[in-house]
Amino acid sequence: MRGTDQVSVPITRPALTVSDKRELGGYQTPPDDGVVVRCRRYVRKQLTCSPSDVRDVVSKRIPILGLLPNYDFRSLLIGDAIAGLTVAILQIPLGMGFALLANIPAICGIYMAFFPVLVYAVLASSQHNSMGAFAVITLMTGKVVNEYATFPEGSPGAPGNATAFLASVNATASAAADMPVTYTPVEVATIVCFMVGVWSVVLGMLSLGSVTVFFNDMLVSGFSTGAAVHVMVSQLKDIFGIKVTPFSGPFKIIYTLSDVISKLPSANVATIVISAVSMFILSVNNEQLKPRLAKVTKIPMPIELIVVIIGTAVSYSINVHETYSVNIVGEIPTGLPMPAMPPFSLAAAVAVDSLVIAIIAYAGSFSLAKIFATKHDYEVDANQELYAMGIGNVISSFFSCAPMAAAIARVLIQDAAGGMTQVAGLVSAFVILWVLLFVGPIFEVLPKACLASIIVVALKEMIMKVFDMIAMWKVSKVDSMLWTVTALAVILIDVDLGLLIGVLVAISVLVVRGQHPKITKLGQLPGTDIYADIGQYKKATEVDGMVILSVEGPLHFANRDNFKAKLFKGSGINPVALKKERMAEAKKNPDYSDDILKQNDTALVSPLMKQIKYLVLDCQGVDACDAPAAKYLARMHGVYGAVGITLCLASVSDDVMRSLEVTGVLATITAGRLFHSVHDAVTLLGVDIASGSEIDAVSKF
Repeated sequence: MRGTDQVSVPITRPALTVSDKRELGGYQTPPDDGVVVRCRRYVRKQLTCSPSDVRDVVSKRIPILGLLPNYDFRSLLIGDAIAGLTVAILQIPLGMGFALLANIPAICGIYMAFFPVLVYAVLASSQHNSMGAFAVITLMTGKVVNEYATFPEGSPGAPGNATAFLASVNATASAAADMPVTYTPVEVATIVCFMVGVWSVVLGMLSLGSVTVFFNDMLVSGFSTGAAVHVMVSQLKDIFGIKVTPFSGPFKIIYTLSDVISKLPSANVATIVISAVSMFILSVNNEQLKPRLAKVTKIPMPIELIVVIIGTAVSYSINVHETYSVNIVGEIPTGLPMPAMPPFSLAAAVAVDSLVIAIIAYAGSFSLAKIFATKHDYEVDANQELYAMGIGNVISSFFSCAPMAAAIARVLIQDAAGGMTQVAGLVSAFVILWVLLFVGPIFEVLPKACLASIIVVALKEMIMKVFDMIAMWKVSKVDSMLWTVTALAVILIDVDLGLLIGVLVAISVLVVRGQHPKITKLGQLPGTDIYADIGQYKKATEVDGMVILSVEGPLHFANRDNFKAKLFKGSGINPVALKKERMAEAKKNPDYSDDILKQNDTALVSPLMKQIKYLVLDCQGVDACDAPAAKYLARMHGVYGAVGITLCLASVSDDVMRSLEVTGVLATITAGRLFHSVHDAVTLLGVDIASGSEIDAVSKF
């Protein structure tokens, strides 16, 4: 059954126990400073900072100040300029379309391509993120706008009537005092933007950039797909040119689809034609022309802008709005909006929704920042990204903007076009400024169907994330379940509640996984000091006289019972059941008495168990062990000891060792049973096995 001809491979150094390792390394217990001492040290450091420290802090909080003095204009400027121009061209149609998702005028989408982009370029540590309007974030903002804004026909805040809104913003205080207390859609969007910014700054001050740890890839993928379905359904009214009854609450997407289907007979034929032609052009470019063009140049064809220009030209030439009743974008004013205070009276009402939006916007944007930082070999500061997004949103909220976020399409295009630094964002912002000052009114007659078509085609990538779940099913059914639950909850219930459900499921998955530490039986690979899972490595053989188990995962009070069950199963030895069985047999034997049973439990050990003297736990994968779990290890030592098996630990980290010391476990599991590595344990315990006596392992050190 066991490798009787197996030869132990000597290691080049003496085999070590943990005590030997500490003596060799001059181990010192780290000081346990109290909170007061740490605070005093921090304050002293802040008060004694040098001018260079001040420069470092300023450069860290305003990264572009550290970038510009060292900016290589010759090698970087051309790429950044081309990337900035390309992204700006993309921002115009997508920004206008996504603004409509938030139920605000299309011009606000162009504002969002200027103000937040400019601030983010100055403050961000990411060199490749491209900020602006994003479908999921504007959709969530639109939900809040629908809840608190009023939409009377022709009102200043009605989507499409941007000039009237800007006029109302610039009205005198006395005139504003005579107006009824209502909120326009843009006002609601701006207070949401402001609160999202405030939440982001607060999270940054609390160093909670790691809050996205619960947003794993499958959760984000499922949420994105569910939100994309909402966005797509919301565009059907503009695709078909029909009026759809607004619904809210669970299953609203089903009610909306039912309403759309019932009104299809009254759809506007001209609108359908415009939508079909636009989507056909966009799809042909994405599926056929784009891959071929990518082999020739890094600069993509601005197909979205081409569709907008064609749609605008056709609308001008045949006056589709008057002739065929096609909905158009409406008035687009020139120039920048005058700053206006968001309605702070709504701040408390939108606080919770704003927190959710802030977390989602940051999670998606920071994920993209990390991806491209890894690709281009630089670091991004999680908390600085929170500051950049937060301050950008706060400032933008005074200029008729909704919350911003990075979009993967823009980031990919900026990177592909040669953008290397935040200067690309500055170039993009100034191109948009030129559009705002001179070009905006050209797009007034643009059919909304063109913008809706651009959005629907752009959503393909998010919809195709369903294949993430299919691929993951073969790897992890739990992660696939997380994707499915999140996507269905977002689609059927609502975007924010669906996200909450997804996060709760993700946390539950973490808790469940933490409840079940992984335990595998190890064997020695012939001729090496390597120990591997005998279930996966056919040549790995068990070591005579001992069972070696690898433990992976934290040990804590909540999983100690599962740990015991897996320990019994992994070792193939259930000492509790074995003891009961042997005691029952012993009581049937007249030669045994209760006194003998109490004095000599080892007499109950079966002949098979006498072949195994040691159970070695490889604790390399144990990153934490709390006090209850540490005491439980001592208990397991006694349970196995009752049947003649000694529990030993190998590869114990310093943190786990401190837990064992503090809880007094080392009085039970003595220093001679704690080893530097599994091979050290095999080498030293082999002496005991060979001698046939159980003594504390003697080091060769």
